[in-house]
Amino acid sequence: RRELGRPPDSIRWQAEMRYRGQRHSLTVDFEGAPAGPYSGEPGLDFSGLDVIDYTGISGSKAGSSGADGSFTITANGEDFDLDGISLRSVGAYAYVQAAAYDDGAQVGSTWLVAYGSQASTSTFGTTFDDIDQVVFSIYGSGEFYVDDILTFL
Repeated sequence: RRELGRPPDSIRWQAEMRYRGQRHSLTVDFEGAPAGPYSGEPGLDFSGLDVIDYTGISGSKAGSSGADGSFTITANGEDFDLDGISLRSVGAYAYVQAAAYDDGAQVGSTWLVAYGSQASTSTFGTTFDDIDQVVFSIYGSGEFYVDDILTFL
């Protein structure tokens, strides 16, 4: 069903549904985003992530954690579900921790493996549902790339 005369996959439609209290899925794939610091999508804020031209995961763009190897996603004080993410390491491989928070308390974490030779896709269980922040950080130091971040707002 179309609401407000827009297709359901448009960012504006998603923002309007969130404003009206209706939850929806949102895939962040960076396509169409300008290169440079990435601030996010309606309902999601990103810090520490840059958009780069990169075809090693899917599409023609990806997010880069930068040299410090970390970035954060928040939901403007609201809760969201983190359902999946695709990763790729700059080097041979990297371990990346995803730590979930709700109201300032850590409610879960998991380790993901990012490979340099191919993209790896990780999915998250219910521990990453109804959270208001997730922090991704590499073990040690170094950069990793992300794409296709699946959320439910």
